[in-house]
This record gives sequence, C-alpha cells and structure tokens, in this order.
Amino acid sequence: MSLFVICFLATILLFEFTSRKKAESWRMQYPLTLGCGLSGVILVAVWCVFLAANNALVAFLQFFPFFAMSRSLEVARAIRWDASTDYFVNFLFLIPVFLWLATGWKVVAKLRQRGSWSPMEISMVAGALMSIAYLTKAIDIPDPWHVVESFTVAIPLLVFWTVETLQFLDTWARTAGTRSVNLLRNFNSPHFVTVPLTGLVLVGSLFMPFAVGNYIFPNSVKHAIMGAPSRFHGINQTPASGRLGYTIPGSVDTSQINGLGQLLDLYAGPTAPVVDYSNEPGVTYFLLNRVPGSQFYIQEVAQTMPTQNKFISDLKASRPPVVILNNTSFGYPNIDGVPDSIRSYSVSNYIFSNYTPLVNYQGQLLVLRNDLVASAPVQRVRWVLSRTSLLHQPIFLPCQRSLHASHSSRVRREPQVAGRLIHELRTRLAELWRLRLRGKL
Repeated sequence: MSLFVICFLATILLFEFTSRKKAESWRMQYPLTLGCGLSGVILVAVWCVFLAANNALVAFLQFFPFFAMSRSLEVARAIRWDASTDYFVNFLFLIPVFLWLATGWKVVAKLRQRGSWSPMEISMVAGALMSIAYLTKAIDIPDPWHVVESFTVAIPLLVFWTVETLQFLDTWARTAGTRSVNLLRNFNSPHFVTVPLTGLVLVGSLFMPFAVGNYIFPNSVKHAIMGAPSRFHGINQTPASGRLGYTIPGSVDTSQINGLGQLLDLYAGPTAPVVDYSNEPGVTYFLLNRVPGSQFYIQEVAQTMPTQNKFISDLKASRPPVVILNNTSFGYPNIDGVPDSIRSYSVSNYIFSNYTPLVNYQGQLLVLRNDLVASAPVQRVRWVLSRTSLLHQPIFLPCQRSLHASHSSRVRREPQVAGRLIHELRTRLAELWRLRLRGKL
C-alpha cells in the first residue's frame, strides 16, 4: 500500500508540474501536492501514536526492512506455465505491459501538446505506475498465481482504458452512422457502441467456460451457479477445539491438531514458547494458543541476513524447547517452491546445530532442544534422513517399531547417531546453497 501512495503522489506532482504557471508562487503551483503531503504527515503521526500506545510501533517499522526487503530477494525463475496452451495466462501477463506502454504514449502526447489533464487521465497515470511497479512479482516468480496477483493491480488501468476506448468508438460510430444511415441522423444516443457491447459481455458471462487452456475460472457466473449447492451444509462438525468455531465435515483433521497440542504440552510444557518453522501459524499460535518463540511468526519473512540474525537472536533469548521444523499437512514449508531450509539458511543451520529430531506426528516434524534430549520422555523415535527428498524439502522418515514394545526394547537415540545425522544434513544444506548461488538449483 505504501508503494501505491508513492505512485499517487508522483502522479499529482507530475500533473501540477506540467500545468503550473511560472508567475505564481510554489505554494500556488503545487497545492494538491502540498495538501496531500501535509495530510499524509498528520495521518502517519496519528497512526504512530496509536501504535506506540499499543506497544506495536517498533514491530510496524521493522516490517518494511524485514518483510519488504526479504520479498525483493526472490530469485528469477523459469516460466512455470505452458505459453503454447495457457493463452489466458499469457494475456494476464502481457496486458499490464501493453497498458503501461499505451499510458506512457498518452503522457508523452499530452506533454508535447501541452494539453489539459482530465481526472480520469490523472488516475490512469497513477494506475500505470502501480501496475508496472507490482509486475515485478510476476517477473520474479512467473507462475499463474503470481501472474493473476499482478494482474489484479492492473484492473483499474484496464477499466480506464476500456472507458477511453469505448468513448472513442462511440464518437466514431455516431459520426460515421449519421453520415451513412439516414435513420440514425435523428438518433441522439451518445453510446452507439457501449450499450451493445455491455449487453454482449453480460450475456457472454453466463456462458463463460470453466477454463481456457489450463487456467480455471473459479469465479465465473456458471461456475458459481453450478457450485452453489456444495456451499450449503446441513450438519456442521463441531471440533474439540472451540477456537476453531466450526468446519465443513472432513475438511480439517481436528484430531491431528489436538494430538499435536498434546505433544507440544508433553515436550515443551503448557506455557513454554514454541517456534513454528513450517508456516502454519494458524494452527500453532491460534488454535493451540502457543506463545511464539520469535516475532517471525511466518518463517518465510526471514531472508535477509539482518532478518535471519534477528530470528536467531530471538531463538537464543526465548530458547523454545520444541520447533516444528517441517510438515506435510497444514503448513506451507515450500512457499513459491523454495524450501525453508534454503530460504533461511542461517536460521536452519542454527536449528540443525541446536535441536535434535524428535517425532514425526502425521507429517508434523518436531525437533527438541539438545539439552533436553537426555531428560525427555522415553517415547522417542529414531530417525533416518531421506536424501532423495532433501532437494525439495527436509523430510525425516521414522523407523518402524511396535507401539506395544516393552520399556526395555524401546528405541533410544544414540548421541553419536544423532550427531552424524545433523552433520550430514548441515553438509548437504551447504552444498545446496552453493548450487543455488551458482545458478544450478
């Protein structure tokens, strides 16, 4: 949002700069710019006072160097859709570029002709700046989801150019029609083209296909009508956790959530902080009501070295007994296809050095702080490392053993075995990071 505010201010400044009168004072030349700037300063001051009163000012200010700079570290990747068949994705990717070029051409024409600016033209320039600034998201990670996300920012610009085009076609059709068709000479409607085209679009939306190529239209009218019955449920399953409210039957495994909570209570106690390193904060910090062991409740934010060092400092200060290192059910450990162990390599190295694999509970991989291993309950599981899956995500597979084995036959983790596994994992992680730096991963 702050980026969009800058785009609006730049547009207003450009408008007043090109329409200023040199004989006037700068206060008279830039009234809108000064007014917007002063209003912005006052609103920001009030917002900062509100945040400070709620002890959130520092966290708010840290968001920009931590999260914004981390997102800019995304590595350019190959196009992740088939350009020969996914025509609609191609359209969504290219239309912001064409609209931005058309807007640039219009700006140059206006400046050369020293013409006046209409409110829609000013808004068009602001929309062009916002769309081209946000297009970097689709360029950095060129997959259909990020292309759609970038296109949504260009929708206002598309609307402005649609209105501009329809106004031109209305004028042309009215002029050409009255000249060639006698019946139209007394027909004074200003919308020769807009009205029929709008009707065609409304009728055509009823027959919009579910998909074009491999792209699915989840919000098409036909899709919404056909899927409406599935959105009504006569019976709601009430889970054991009241914080969840209700859920569609079968959509959430509440028993797994409760079991995870019991494991965290067993190995971390009911009040000790816990770190979710697998991007499932809704389960860990809300449903289970665990205290975060770091301010980075979403691991993906920690990418820059200062951010990773701050994450490690939080871990050293809070010393969480248990870290949810990875999971294959609720969380999102491979956001944008980048494993957490690679994205935050320094934090991962710290966890691998100071924590020991504990249990894989239905895809939830928990690791225990090294100094607690010796005194942990005996219900522990021995682990082996899956080398083939490390390129995609770190996964540990449990050794098979009987749940009813006697206490004397329960498998205990030997320190030297755990040390070798951790050393092997750190070595492999360093190798993967070198490959990434060389552009081979």
